[in-house]
This record gives sequence, C-alpha cells and structure tokens, in this order.
Amino acid sequence: MQNNGNGGVRVFDLKEPANPEEVAVFANNDIPETWQEKVIVKSISTPEFKGDLAVVSVQQLNKNNPDSKGGFLLYDVTKPENPKKLGFWELTKKTRGTHELYLTTQGNRAIVVAANPYADYYSDGEEKDFQIVDVTDPTNPETLWQFEPRTLPEVNGYHWNSPDGKTRPLFNHSTMVDETGKYAYVSMWDLGTVIFDISNPEEPEYLGRTDFASDQQGSAHSSTRAKGGAILIETREVYDPVKDGYENAYGYTRIFDIKDKSNPKLLSEFKTDLTYDIPEEDNVTFAKTVHDPKVHGNILYLSHYAGGVIAVDITNPSKPTEIAQYNPEQSDVWGVFVDRNYILASHR
Repeated sequence: MQNNGNGGVRVFDLKEPANPEEVAVFANNDIPETWQEKVIVKSISTPEFKGDLAVVSVQQLNKNNPDSKGGFLLYDVTKPENPKKLGFWELTKKTRGTHELYLTTQGNRAIVVAANPYADYYSDGEEKDFQIVDVTDPTNPETLWQFEPRTLPEVNGYHWNSPDGKTRPLFNHSTMVDETGKYAYVSMWDLGTVIFDISNPEEPEYLGRTDFASDQQGSAHSSTRAKGGAILIETREVYDPVKDGYENAYGYTRIFDIKDKSNPKLLSEFKTDLTYDIPEEDNVTFAKTVHDPKVHGNILYLSHYAGGVIAVDITNPSKPTEIAQYNPEQSDVWGVFVDRNYILASHR
C-alpha cells in the first residue's frame, strides 16, 4: 500500500513487481482538506474484528474549514480491492491531527499509538502529543492514555531548557511498537526517542530516552529496532544545517544499545557524503537529510531523500558500513519498505 498525500491511500497488487497494478484507493474523500501521512496495515483477531485492519493518519490542511478534522481512520482491507471504512478516531479541531501512528496487538486486543505534533500546545492541554487508543472494536476506538512530557523532571515546557543549557523544541513526530507489543518508541524531537513499557496500555511506564551531544540538533524523527530488540536505530531529520551553537550538518542516523532501556548507550553514528555538503547560501533543504529506517536481518535500509535508498550492514552495530545505494533520477526518496526479496521506495 502506498500513502499519497492529499489523495488517500493507493493499493497495488505486487504479484508481478515489475508491473504493479493499482486496485483501489481509499481514505481519499472522507474528510475535506486533509492529507494522509501514514498508513499501517496488520492482520488482527479480536472479539469484534478478524481480518486485515488499516489505520490511516489524518491531518488538517485548513483548520478554518468547518468540515475538516484530524485523527485517524480505520478501514477493513481484508479484501484489498474493496476497502471498507469502519471508524474514525477524532482529535479536537484545535490540533492539526495525527501525523504518524502504529498499530499493534496484545493478545486479542488491538492498540494504536498516535503521534499528534503539538496537540498539547494547540489544545491548551486538552489533548496530548502521544496517545494510546484501543481499536479492538475498530468501529468504536477508545482513548486509553495520554502522555504529558512535562511530568518528566527535566522537562519544563514544549520549548524546554535541556541540561546542556540550550532551549530545545519538544513534540511527538512518530511512534513505533516492537514485535511483542510491549515497548513503544516515541520520537519526541529534541527530547530524543522516548521508551515506554505499554504492556498495560492504561498505565504505561516511562523507561528512558536517548539524548544528544550539546552541539547536536536533536530532531529525533523515526526509529526502528534490530538484533531482536537489543538495538535501536534513530534517524534525525535535520533540514536546517547551520544554527548557532550546533555542528554544521544535515540529519544522520544514530545506533544505540538498548538492552537496558532505562539507559540507551550510543554505539555509532552513520553519516553520508551529503551530511556535510552544505552550500553557503540556500542551505535549508530536506534533500540531504536522512528520513526513515527499516531493518531486514542485519541490513539497515534508509530512505535518504536526494541520497535515495541506502543499504547499511549493521552486523556490527558499532561499525555500520554502507554496502549499496539506489538513487533514482529526479526523485527524492521519502519512504522505504522491504517485501520478500524486494525493496519498495516511495518519493515525495
């Protein structure tokens, strides 16, 4: 399935990868003036639903449109050529909506973790940036828990005074859950990747977070795991590479040992030729930063905008090594996904 901003979700038959066939489009006409950033599909089995469930993030393009709203849509895609809308989880209209999200299961229960950037700020505390939603019954999603980052002793606001003396931005950009459904990894920009035990989703436990060197812009954008969950991959989307007090660099990838999730330990950083390729003028660009990570075995695949798709051997996570790169002409690679023996790449 392919996300198509402002156009919903496009579904392709990939039986013949050399000749993909579009078989359906959904979530494109549900709510006016919105875009769909992320879609996650998972086979689930609950007392209320059995089949393939798609959850689709929805953000408002125009909050002044009275018919526009943000949150996420739920679709039955068991028959991918005939998607059926099941429900909608709605945020207050004061917020933009849900930017990214992840769907997981816990026994016969289905859970969505949602990233709603600056929801707390825009809603005056009514809604939070990180929320956990029960979608066991996809027709009736129910909010279980919200995270207030200012409950952490070091956080004093959505532009917080970090221990290095800098004032850093804090918002939830992305969420992920491990294969067991127990641990959530929340990309909270300059607060780092925040790790929770969500085995009890009504009362999650904060475990720890990554942090940054004083001269690093944070920009924790996305994450994934490797080595059976012992390794965390964190990508940093730094598109403005020249800021006073920070290194001059576009965003790059960091690799952590998280066997002790209360104390992530930095093992290595992976940079490319684009990281320090900074022109003197007009240097604010997404083209040269890393974007999203995916792992298959001991290979890390990175979508890297103008860098295309980069494959990195992480057999030794302390010494990541680039082994291949695919860079399509005139196209910035936005997303990457591994399917069977194929790598799928989307562009923006």
